[in-house]
Formats: sequence, structure tokens, C-alpha cells
Amino acid sequence: MQVGLIARARVTLVLAALLVASCSGPAPAENQQAKPDFIAMDMMTVKDGKGLYAANRNGTITEVPFTLDLAKVDPERGHDSEQIGQTAAAVVMLDRYATRAAPGDACFDPKKGREAFVRVFSLELRRELFARSVASCRDGVAAADPQVRWIGPDSFRIEGKQPETFRITGADRVDLVP
Repeated sequence: MQVGLIARARVTLVLAALLVASCSGPAPAENQQAKPDFIAMDMMTVKDGKGLYAANRNGTITEVPFTLDLAKVDPERGHDSEQIGQTAAAVVMLDRYATRAAPGDACFDPKKGREAFVRVFSLELRRELFARSVASCRDGVAAADPQVRWIGPDSFRIEGKQPETFRITGADRVDLVP
């Protein structure tokens, strides 16, 4: 009986040692991969009646206020944003809001009642360089999900009835590409 317990204990110890060895893998110096020093993050919010874009780069947070027509948009009912692309000097964002409307108004419908904007922010200058409405229930611009795409390394395209391509030139300009 004792021999059986000792044998089982040895098998358990051997299995535990193998498990630890297989989980630990190679020594840390051999298994290290380059890890980013930071996580890049973009966020858009509404603060004190204005829009606020915040970017986290290399652990430094840059905030850029921008004009937001609160008579037209209702961020309390809905708001989201996404980064479309970026250069070393600027970030292109798409932000979408619920349309400010009363219940019963056609624009109160969450499927139809959307306002969306393409915005370009200069982190260096801390200002908005470009803003274009790309969907608006109030202005009769199709409220389906706007098609904006990055065609890098420094350009983006707004699709629609009259597609347009824009190029970011430096930290202070966004030009229409003919």
C-alpha cells in the first residue's frame, strides 16, 4: 500500500514538473517580443456644450475642442465615433449622433435620425482642421451609414452622390484632390 502511494506521488511530481516546464517556455530573454510603449486611443465626447476630441499618444493626452451644433444633434440619445486614418500630423475621425428631434418627428427614428461628420484634427496645433457633414436627417442628406475610407498614406475619400478625395498636407491643411 505504501509503495503504491509513493509511486503515485512520484508520478504526480513528475507530471507537475513537466507541466511547469511546458508552461514556462524558454527563458524570458529568448521569448520576449517587442511590446508597444503605449496604447494609441481616440475618443470624442461632449463637454460644456462643445465637442471634445481626445487623443492618447505615447502616454500624452491631447484635447481638441470643436464646435458642435447642439440644436441639431442629441448626444444623450446616441453618439459614437471611429478613427478613419491618421498621418504623423493629423487624425481623421467619423462621429455620429442622434438627431435632436421630438418624439413623433421622422428624425426621432434611430434608423433615420442620424447626423454624421468627418473631422480632421491636428494634434500638434490642437485644433480642428476640417469638418464635413456626411449624413443629416435635418438637412436631407442620406442618413445611412456614411462611407468614408482611408486611402493612405495621407488621404481619405467621402463616397456619396459626389465622391470627393482629400489629402492632409502637413499639420495645418486638408486639400481637395482634383
